[in-house]
Amino acid sequence: ENSNPAEPITDTPSVPMARAGWVLRTLLLNDAGGTLRDRKSAGGRLLVRRCASGSELVDWLMALDPQVCSRQLATGMWQALLEEGVVFHATAEHGFKDKCLLYQFWQDREGSTSIPSAQDIAEAEEHL
Repeated sequence: ENSNPAEPITDTPSVPMARAGWVLRTLLLNDAGGTLRDRKSAGGRLLVRRCASGSELVDWLMALDPQVCSRQLATGMWQALLEEGVVFHATAEHGFKDKCLLYQFWQDREGSTSIPSAQDIAEAEEHL
């Protein structure tokens, strides 16, 4: 049994969770507010590509969908994505927290630099 809350509990994400992660990442990358961006970790030791703080991700998700009506619900949704290996804490030390801790999607952790196309964005918006 995996006792580290920062580590996924599955080897690969389920299809629905992988799809949800793709939709959220696509919309976040298209977000004019620049929520996902390169940042330095606490202490400036590590440059984390295309990441956001837990608090920013909670704020963004609540603004995106009125059905996400509490910070607790949004935090739980992001934690579920973390448990499936869709998002990760930048230094693999924490589960998902509504705090100034950095998280990134698996594609960005692996070095992806792709930008979503207009077709990707339209498809992601349809799947909300």
